[in-house]
Amino acid sequence: MLLNNGKSVIRKFLNDKNIQLELYLLRHTDNMDCTIEAKEAELEKEVTSFLIKNLKKNLNKLMVEDKFNVAKYNSEFQVHDKLATFKAEAIAEVNDKFKEMKKAIELNELEIKNAKFQLVKLIDTEQQNACYIGYYQGSKKAASNKRLIIEKEKFKLLNENVISIGGKIDFMIDEEDNIYVSNALNFEHAFKYIDHIYTKRDQNIKLIVEQSLFGDDNSQNLFSDEANKYIRSRSIAQMSDETITNLKNHFDSRCEDLKIIKKELEDNPDSKDELSKKYGIILELLNYIDLENKKIIITKEYESKLSPIFHLFQNKIVESYLTGEVRTAVGYQE
Repeated sequence: MLLNNGKSVIRKFLNDKNIQLELYLLRHTDNMDCTIEAKEAELEKEVTSFLIKNLKKNLNKLMVEDKFNVAKYNSEFQVHDKLATFKAEAIAEVNDKFKEMKKAIELNELEIKNAKFQLVKLIDTEQQNACYIGYYQGSKKAASNKRLIIEKEKFKLLNENVISIGGKIDFMIDEEDNIYVSNALNFEHAFKYIDHIYTKRDQNIKLIVEQSLFGDDNSQNLFSDEANKYIRSRSIAQMSDETITNLKNHFDSRCEDLKIIKKELEDNPDSKDELSKKYGIILELLNYIDLENKKIIITKEYESKLSPIFHLFQNKIVESYLTGEVRTAVGYQE
């Protein structure tokens, strides 16, 4: 991985090599020709020194035993103990925004007072390489941040508000356009990818509801309301077109599985604990499904406990519950 390579820009920066630092303030616009504006901040020496020190401290916080640990980025999951990574070009919406950010940096036309997020550009002047470290300002609360005042386009330290720099790193982009995400929500806001997630979520909710899987309007409405919550948005948006297209067939097949599991439970009442370990959350689905009519019925008792239904609908119902691993039903991260 490039971040752990001693020749990478990040490593050279951490090892006090001759790396140039630039700070840019950015914001999104409604201008179709230029959707992002940026402005380089002309920093006083004191500010630059603080930022270098703060960056190194927070980069070190992202490492374990002097190494950055990563996991594959998946918009369904928030990774907490590793950096979620992917190639920028792997997600078109993100790649386009990154190109727009670099274009905006070249144009350098932002009115600083309108800035919403920041990019620190680290430049290896010898190799002509650069990487970026990003902060989304929407929720910055770190006590170690510094406040700046703008005087004739120059940034000076001040103990009042205006603009905050430093603190926890939200994302990084190395010189090969690999993206490393530390805070998924802030990253998705900075790249407007959260809008894509919400749009895809809404499309998938509509397609699920159209499958006529619910036994009554109340059950359907309870599902839709829960699916619109932020905590569910990622998993619903992540559902593939293939999964939703085949949802009804898979649902019917899983109902047949559940009939067998239910009978096994009824025939072996003394083995309930053993069967619970064997099938896990799958058994909970029996509380939500009318197996004879193959319809979902959400009763008042379970309307606040809908996780099993969401596990059922996501890409975790393709394999038979009788032959597949239980993780097929509950989801897992690569």
